[in-house]
Amino acid sequence: MEIKFKSAIICLLLSFCTLNFNDSFGQDASKQTDKNETGIAFEQALKNYEAYKQKEQDEVAKKLSFSLNRVSEEWIAQAEKNKEDLLGTRIKQNWEKLALFFPISPSHYEYYLRGYKYSVIRSDVAKSDSITSPYKATASIKEELYVEKNHSQGISDPAPYFYTVTTVYNLNFEYRQNKLELINSDSKITAIENTAPDEIKKRTL
Repeated sequence: MEIKFKSAIICLLLSFCTLNFNDSFGQDASKQTDKNETGIAFEQALKNYEAYKQKEQDEVAKKLSFSLNRVSEEWIAQAEKNKEDLLGTRIKQNWEKLALFFPISPSHYEYYLRGYKYSVIRSDVAKSDSITSPYKATASIKEELYVEKNHSQGISDPAPYFYTVTTVYNLNFEYRQNKLELINSDSKITAIENTAPDEIKKRTL
């Protein structure tokens, strides 16, 4: 389909140029009319081609949106598997360094993983200027870790020792060889709250 559009435009362009060349040697008014008609036909063919290309890009972007959802779900599935293996264990962290920004002790404490939750909060596919990777995609995934701060055994109410640590992961993809490839990622802790879902607290009481 695209080849036909290009061929039509090339033929019209050649005809338009030929008419311009003949007109320079004093052709009559009928030739001028033919030239105008050819110019109009060329403009219409160009508009049709541009509309076709836009439709083609929209279809690719739609297809990539589905692919982005799939790779995001795969990333989440792997993250959930990793966290499932860590349930009940101490988490490697240095959250005390964030005590100036969040309600957490400036002293180092141990925290145990009691639960987790992942969700996609943003995803986007955009056209790029690169020939090798004509499309780029991004996905932001929120991770909520439900943790329990180390405390003495046998306390009457451990609820105040539960925290929710929220981290946002930003995944950057490029469209290469008909598939999305993860190029890089970054993460940032966006919240530490002295709370957790009731079902998490009840599970450990």
